[in-house]
Amino acid sequence: SERRLDAAWRFFLAGNYEQARRRLTELRTRTPDYAPASLLSAALDLREGRLETARNVINTIADQYPGYTAARVYQAEVALAEGNTRRAWEIYRSLSGC
Repeated sequence: SERRLDAAWRFFLAGNYEQARRRLTELRTRTPDYAPASLLSAALDLREGRLETARNVINTIADQYPGYTAARVYQAEVALAEGNTRRAWEIYRSLSGC
């Protein structure tokens, strides 16, 4: 599943969201509860402007896996996308240990 996630991630970084989603769909069919795949799906939603969908998935993952730093980073990214820079800063600051 890591290889499939890596392929989806590369498509995401290249801006090929259609291929990234296709790879994620294949991956999530085989491993539906794989948190990194769910998080990447939420990142795609965020990039495509579906903030509410992204927020809900990211918050669910962050609640299920409190130590999952990537989920917290994406919570900050959602806050930034919503124009809430103070909240984003608070999240980033908590991650840095300051």
